Amino acid sequence: PAWLGERRRLAAGMTAALAVLILSWTVTGEIAAATGNISISRSAARTLRHPFTWVDSVVHGTPVLYMGQGETDPNPENLVEFWNRSIVTVSSLDGTVGGPGPSGGPNLTRNGTLTWGTQYDFAVEDWPCVDFVGVQRAEHDYSAGGTTRTWRLLELAQPNRLRSMCTGLYADGWTGPNDAAYFRFPEGKPGWLRVFISRRNRPGPSDPSPVHLLVGKLVIDANSQPVLGRVATTIDLTIDTGQTKVCWIRTPSARFAAHVVVDKKFVPGNGDVRTVGAEASITFFAQRPSGTPSTCT
Repeated sequence: PAWLGERRRLAAGMTAALAVLILSWTVTGEIAAATGNISISRSAARTLRHPFTWVDSVVHGTPVLYMGQGETDPNPENLVEFWNRSIVTVSSLDGTVGGPGPSGGPNLTRNGTLTWGTQYDFAVEDWPCVDFVGVQRAEHDYSAGGTTRTWRLLELAQPNRLRSMCTGLYADGWTGPNDAAYFRFPEGKPGWLRVFISRRNRPGPSDPSPVHLLVGKLVIDANSQPVLGRVATTIDLTIDTGQTKVCWIRTPSARFAAHVVVDKKFVPGNGDVRTVGAEASITFFAQRPSGTPSTCT
C-alpha cells in the first residue's frame, strides 16, 4: 500500500484493470449460467412438450388425480404436476411415483374400484398400463425412456375404478426383473388378448429364452392388490435376439389376469444397468381382427 500510495497513476490503472477483469469474469459466469439454464429448459420442454398446461386448460381448477406405472424417470411426472396446478394427488400402481406432494398406491376391489377415501372427477392416466373407466377429454404425448408415450385425461366414472392395468413394464416397454402382468376387471363376454413379445431392439443372450404366457382368474390378495389365481391357459414359446412374436389368446368372460414370464433375463450394458427380459405389450380386444391367427406367429 505504501509503495502504491507513491504511485497513484499506477494504482489507478491497476484498479481499473482489476475492475474490468472482475466485471468480465462475472459477465462470463452469468452468460455461462444463463446458457446452462436455457439448455436445461429446452430439454425439459422436449420432455413435457407444448402445451405445458394442457390439463388445467380443460379442468379449470377441478382437482385431478395422476396415476402412473413403471416411472423410473420422475421428470415427466414432476413437470406435468408443476405446470398443472389442478393435479393435487399423484400415485402409481407399482409404487414408482413418490411425489412431490401426497402419493402412494391405491387399494383395489375385484371390480377395479379404488378404495381410498377421496373420489376424483378427473384423472391423468399413464396410458396404456393405466386404463380408468370414464370419458376421455384430452391426450398429450411426452418423452420417456427414449420413446414417445401418452397421457390421457379422463372424466372419471363414480366411484373411481380401473378397467384394466398392467405392471412390470419399463417406460420403453421392456419387462423388468419381476416380469409383466395384466389385469382386466370388468365382467362380460369372452374376448382376445394380443401379446407382443420382442427382442428386436437390443442384443440379448447368445441363446433363446423360454417365455411363458399365463392367463387365469383374477383375485385380490391380502394387500388389496390384484394377482393371478388359478391358471386356465398356458402358452410356452421362445424368443431370440432380433425376433418378434405375436400371440392371440382367448380370454374368459369373467375378470382375468395374465402374466408374461421371461426366463433368461439380462443386463443390456452400455450404461443401461437394468435387468430386462423382453419388449412386451398386452392389449385386450373384444373381437379378434379378421386375418389374424389364433395362435403365436
